Amino acid sequence: MDSSAVRLIQIKLTDMGHYTAEIDGDRGEKTHAAVKLGLPQLPGERPTDIGTWSDKRQSIAFLQLYCHAEGVNAGTVDGWWGPQTDWA
Repeated sequence: MDSSAVRLIQIKLTDMGHYTAEIDGDRGEKTHAAVKLGLPQLPGERPTDIGTWSDKRQSIAFLQLYCHAEGVNAGTVDGWWGPQTDWA
């Protein structure tokens, strides 16, 4: 996941009211804390064990769910960065 994807996540989390730090493309503690708050609010089906995934994998799942909510096919919500998520 590159910094432009993280910036997109941070922007969406800011819009949701969960992220107030600088939009810097760094997937740090503040970003992950906001991802944990934002994940349950995004529409779409998600795996039941998503809460046990690594910080990075949850961030990717957040991006996948966000893309789906916007009508962009990011593939299966699995928290893995593959070609379909990269395309989205």
